[in-house]
Parts: sequence; structure tokens; C-alpha cells
Amino acid sequence: MVLTYGILCQTKTPGVICANDTKSCYDLIVHSTVALAMRRQGVPEGVATCLFNTLQEAIHQVHTAYGDSEFTFGG
Repeated sequence: MVLTYGILCQTKTPGVICANDTKSCYDLIVHSTVALAMRRQGVPEGVATCLFNTLQEAIHQVHTAYGDSEFTFGG
């Protein structure tokens, strides 16, 4: 992270580092609020749109030792 900050400072490139663990709670993120926060920090609109379209259209299927579940959720 220090290296990333250093590169951003030296190249005078705007950047954001988000240090949170959301690997198991993407469904709790308020997409509109986070998209606005990302845009405020300089993230291009296309990048924010791509990120949240991917999350909104994702379909989750549980994989177990007995095989894949028949039921999915998401999307």
C-alpha cells in the first residue's frame, strides 16, 4: 500500500485505496451511495458502472461436497 501511495504521489495520478473486507457482504452495499462516493473520488463513470452491473447481475450457486445446488439467487 505504501508503494501504491508513493507511485500515485510521484506520478500525480488521482487514486483511491479502499481498505475494507467486503468479500462476503456485497449484498449489503448500497450501490448508488458507493457509486457516488467513487465518482467524487475521481473514478470514471464507466468503471463504476461496470463494477456495479457485475455485482447486480451476479448469480450465486452453492457448491458442496455433494455437488452444486439446484437453487440460485441473485441477479
